[in-house]
Amino acid sequence: MSRTFTFSLLSLRFFILTAICSLLQLGILVENSQAAHVYHVAPHGNDAHAGTIKKPFRTIQKGQDVVQKIIAKGLNTDVTVFLHQGTYRRKSPLIFDIKDSGTKKYRVTYSNYKNDKVVISGGREIKGWKQLSNGNWQVFLPEVKAKKWNFRELFVNGKRCIRARFPNKGYLRIEKAGTDRRTNFTFQPKDILLKEAGLNTELVFLHDWSISRVKVKLIDHKKNVLTVANAIGSAAKHYKIDHFEKHPRYYLENHISFLDRPGEWFLSRATGLLTYRPRKSEAIKKSSVVAPVLSYLLVVKGKATKPVQNIHFKGITFEHSNWLLPANGLAAVQAAHYEARNNSKKIGGPRVPIPAAVAIKDAFDCKFDKCEVKHLGGSGIEFQEGCKNCVVSNSLLADISANGIMVGHDCTGIQLKNNRVKNTGRQFFGSVGIWIGLANYITVANNKIHSMPYTGISVGWKWDSKPTSCHHNIIENNHIHHVMQTLSDGGGIYTLGRQPGSVLRKNQINSIPINAGRAGSNGIFMDQGSAQFLVEQNNIYDIAASPIRFNRVEE
Repeated sequence: MSRTFTFSLLSLRFFILTAICSLLQLGILVENSQAAHVYHVAPHGNDAHAGTIKKPFRTIQKGQDVVQKIIAKGLNTDVTVFLHQGTYRRKSPLIFDIKDSGTKKYRVTYSNYKNDKVVISGGREIKGWKQLSNGNWQVFLPEVKAKKWNFRELFVNGKRCIRARFPNKGYLRIEKAGTDRRTNFTFQPKDILLKEAGLNTELVFLHDWSISRVKVKLIDHKKNVLTVANAIGSAAKHYKIDHFEKHPRYYLENHISFLDRPGEWFLSRATGLLTYRPRKSEAIKKSSVVAPVLSYLLVVKGKATKPVQNIHFKGITFEHSNWLLPANGLAAVQAAHYEARNNSKKIGGPRVPIPAAVAIKDAFDCKFDKCEVKHLGGSGIEFQEGCKNCVVSNSLLADISANGIMVGHDCTGIQLKNNRVKNTGRQFFGSVGIWIGLANYITVANNKIHSMPYTGISVGWKWDSKPTSCHHNIIENNHIHHVMQTLSDGGGIYTLGRQPGSVLRKNQINSIPINAGRAGSNGIFMDQGSAQFLVEQNNIYDIAASPIRFNRVEE
């Protein structure tokens, strides 16, 4: 081999090595460029800062603004906003739309930093308490008196308090329904000692699988007749007072005279005074007392023609949402849907769901992982129309007044996996843990669902066997227990309508008591129109009534 050839070979090797090093260096630069799209937010930060870990932003809004500018230029990498430990109290909902969207290739993530406890709260801390001579504590809320604020929940040190009620436990029984079977009834002479209803008192009436909440208008002790301001039950005839039972259950709520045990509270809208009787473990002046203000905490919304996509939320707690009754009272129908009476109608109207604190609409490939959604006045998470391939995983939904998770009509490919859903229906007893409407290819798997007044999982929203967009839904490997604790005519799993390709498989369902109302409570209840399901390998036990019940179903 000549010396010239040897020199040329060495030169070629040197050139290749140099090129490789350049490419590696370029890769490192690209990686560093990608790493630059990480921002930090902390309660002690400053929005004038650069958003680094040492100089974080103070508000989530600032982080969102910066991310929007990056998105506007075109995403070429993932973007992450880390939220550091603390409670972020909101005066308005967090709203994410197309300006905040990731792409099919790159995601936008809002996550807690490491294991930090990050809370997004729609509540307000209440301070300025004064002790009364009877041991109760009281505070004046000027916004309440001015009709600018009202609420139905109160939390002390993270624990839900009891809106003052009578009786304290259990229920009273109606003696006889009035002539119209809607607006009045006879009560037992010693059941109601309250002389005047006042402006705030509410009747809570239990139908078989839903409830009504309406204001008390008049209590006539001479005739033992209670009259309500608005009709009990929705327009359908089976919601009349005595349709299911001659002597249905009820109780009264929200009168100062009912405040007689620790953990109870009463809010007077006339005076703006909030009164609370602390539990033994609570020192009010040292306690965190929170009432909800916002109805929505987080809204993710695209458009049907341009959906939001690939936005992820990880390790974040969403808590304290507010939802008030309609002006003409609540006439619930099923699964936290109610009759939307307007001011011109005393009865009748469209059926709509109680809204969720976290609402997602027209969104693809969005995800909630390791989140907590709790202490809510409405529902938890709702996927509205136009959602596709979204996920809720490894999350906790607890202490919720209405439904836990809702998957609405025109949704497809939603996955609900490895979650714990408990203590839903805290205020609206006809609520469910997980509700699926006319949706398809929904997977509900490996969830723990328990401690509820009504159904665990409800699938379908059509009361006959006509084909709909509800099909290929998989409910498997869930543990559902201690549901149906208050109402009747539901089950661990409840189905409606024809759902070809749908499967109920390998679920464990147990500890369901005997029905308190007329209709039975069940392990699995396949209700009207249910057809084309595969039901296999479910472990159903400790069911006081029917392990599996069928009502007007087809093959």
